[in-house]
Amino acid sequence: MIRAKITALGESVALLLPDDVLKSTGFQIGDEIDITVSDGAVILRPVHEERREKLEAVIDDVLARRRDAYQRLA
Repeated sequence: MIRAKITALGESVALLLPDDVLKSTGFQIGDEIDITVSDGAVILRPVHEERREKLEAVIDDVLARRRDAYQRLA
């Protein structure tokens, strides 16, 4: 287990990750990541723009096809 420290950074906080954690995950300074919290655990994943764009297209398609039903429910 590797320990890291949460520190204050202006009005926010930062999680300082050791170099070996960055190397083992493939993350680099400046990378965009997705953050999920599950049962008290924080899960970090790299952003995959292609997957996100496909998901957004599917969501847009469903919303367009079901727009009338959603408007009636609102």
